[in-house]
Amino acid sequence: MSKTLAVFLIIAFSTPAAAQGSASVKLDGSIAVAATISAGQAVTSDDKIKVSVHTLGNGDIELNITWPEKIRKGRISIPLQLRTNMVQFKLTARATEGLSEMHAEIGVTQASGSGALVIPGAVESFVGLNSKLSNANVLATGARISRRGNDLCPDNALDTEIVLSSSSLGQVCVSTCSIVLSLK
Repeated sequence: MSKTLAVFLIIAFSTPAAAQGSASVKLDGSIAVAATISAGQAVTSDDKIKVSVHTLGNGDIELNITWPEKIRKGRISIPLQLRTNMVQFKLTARATEGLSEMHAEIGVTQASGSGALVIPGAVESFVGLNSKLSNANVLATGARISRRGNDLCPDNALDTEIVLSSSSLGQVCVSTCSIVLSLK
């Protein structure tokens, strides 16, 4: 309740006119659903494999991958930080055509910072899945993560990583391919 409203209610109900009748006030509100993903610096098995990360306007992130044709096998590891106040969430990936030979897995997951603002049980409810990428993959599911705070709080998120690997991607993704990660 704002200070102005509280002062108004105190003054209004302390006047003689308020003493003659009764009134009730019902305040109702909600917190908007929020879900964000942030990505750290990618680590690749070969310096010629390039990854750039872009935050999209809707909170999703896009991974642009340049994988030279000469490199047959490779691995990319990208640290992720997930925050959400949704009761249940899914981490999904939409891949461009040509990435069907890439395998995705979610690595070890832990509370960020001290974890003081992470909902108890959030780490245990997080389930990372391993699969080949397609047009719409669910990479992980879980329960609410953040107890409170915003995207700048160091203690209200889960830290994990997405590991992408392939033994034949250089033949398919000669230029840049992309993956969009969403938290819904």
